[in-house]
Amino acid sequence: MDSDRIYFRAASNKDYEAIHLLAIEFGVSASQICRFAMSEWLRDNFKKQIELAQLTQKLGENYAKENDKS
Repeated sequence: MDSDRIYFRAASNKDYEAIHLLAIEFGVSASQICRFAMSEWLRDNFKKQIELAQLTQKLGENYAKENDKS
């Protein structure tokens, strides 16, 4: 499956090394490890993150309304 590219930069050298070690162990590319990890993360977290973002936005709007009353 080809799709638009997203470029990934590991957050630390430790993450970089872990990704490459997994790639070697599984006989796949580092890009595939990142792709699999992102797929799993999205499956587990996407809905929760959207709900959190919506709640945060509502809280911000309510806070702004309360401050406008002052």
